[in-house]
Amino acid sequence: MYIKKFLIFLLLLNCSVIWGMDKKIILQKVFNNFSKIRTIKAQISQIVIEKNIKKQYKGLYQASNNGNFRVDYYSPERHILICSSNKIEWYFPKENILYLLSRLQVKSMDTYKRLKSISNLSSRKNIIIQYLGVHLIGLFQSAYLFKIINNRSKSKTLIWVHTKKYVILKRIVKNYKGYEIIKESYGSYKKINKIYVPSIINILARTKEGIIQNITYYKRIALNIHIHSSVYNNT
Repeated sequence: MYIKKFLIFLLLLNCSVIWGMDKKIILQKVFNNFSKIRTIKAQISQIVIEKNIKKQYKGLYQASNNGNFRVDYYSPERHILICSSNKIEWYFPKENILYLLSRLQVKSMDTYKRLKSISNLSSRKNIIIQYLGVHLIGLFQSAYLFKIINNRSKSKTLIWVHTKKYVILKRIVKNYKGYEIIKESYGSYKKINKIYVPSIINILARTKEGIIQNITYYKRIALNIHIHSSVYNNT
């Protein structure tokens, strides 16, 4: 009897959250939230797990909506990562070593810019968006589920969107062979200046060397404060 009542509750939940709601409006609400972020500054703690080896890093993260970002790591050792329009550098002052990186190598680190890009998929060419209804994440968290098909790369992406806050909760990317290559979850959203931002981001990526997991915790988050352009020019 309890199971039957619970299933009826889920059915009513699905009907109530989607009643009168256009799927295009859902994605637009998601994009509107993240598009309000012009700059972000936060203390971060990162846990990176690769080949069963766990490493932890702490630092200061700063980013602007033009794609520039900077991370000043201070633990376990000091090093600086800067990505700007004209250079990508990773500097280790103790050894006085400077690495020049490609944008592909650091693209996944600019999390908030990626969130904005994901939520604006409907404006891209060669993209098909399918609405798959309301699904549960956990026991009681409902989410709108979308499937995005890239006709060019033949990849498929699943995106779960919070039914009340209209933020991304989870994303899974599969390549043209159907293999899962990226899995992301966004949690512990905080409302700052009427903008929802995740304070915990968990990313698993399949690479040639194996699966890499990156868990980032954001604390003391400040949005839309002035960040001088020189921040992205000087190491």
